[in-house]
Amino acid sequence: MFSPLIPASQRNHPSSRSERCERHASSAPNRDLGRFDSLHEVPDSLGCASASGMTGGSIGSLVPLMLSGGSAAAAGTGALIDVLHSGGPASDRKDKLGLYGFLVGSWETDINAHEENGTRHTNRGEIHAGWVLEGRAIQDVWMIPPRAERRPGAPLPQLPVTGAWYGTTLRVYDPRIDAWHIFWSDPATQFYARQVGRARGSDIVQEGKIEGGPALRWSFTKIEPSSFHWLGEISGDGGTNWRLQVEVLARRV
Repeated sequence: MFSPLIPASQRNHPSSRSERCERHASSAPNRDLGRFDSLHEVPDSLGCASASGMTGGSIGSLVPLMLSGGSAAAAGTGALIDVLHSGGPASDRKDKLGLYGFLVGSWETDINAHEENGTRHTNRGEIHAGWVLEGRAIQDVWMIPPRAERRPGAPLPQLPVTGAWYGTTLRVYDPRIDAWHIFWSDPATQFYARQVGRARGSDIVQEGKIEGGPALRWSFTKIEPSSFHWLGEISGDGGTNWRLQVEVLARRV
């Protein structure tokens, strides 16, 4: 589910346009508008506004909202939580939604990362999961290292194989294919993946492929009420041979 599942040479290399935008943002004056101020000032010739899905006009329209103070932001956050989170699975497909239901809650994790030469690296992390979207999906956040070891504004630690991920999975059951769409997004390591997940015996197996790259297989095994193992594997030959890259050993908090 994270950046280690592709070679390091293919990761963390933003396009030249993204680099230009980032350099411009870091050098732009920062008055009272916070991080959006520098974005608002990026000239159209850099293409930064369009890259973020916004035009200069739409960015400008955000300014009154940002200037209205923290109370509006807090209200917006509360409203988002209200409409996103659900108390349990949707009743119209509850029997099928149980596959990933074990994930709901909080977990502490030990992570073993394996280099291609056999070297193993061990770190710690955490996972938090809950029902969302009227109970028709599960969303979770995975991170390494845990929040207690992350410092706001500090550079991310350089962790071999895994990187310092802080990403989210949206798991959506699709009755048409009787399987789950898996969407992993990690802005910390800039790794994104899409898979399809199904039960395979007592395990859950998610399979997908990086566009123009290797095949991925992520599996939940040894699933118990208070623990599970997660395996991240990669294949460079279309799935004939698999190599283990990451193991996550999770314990319920």
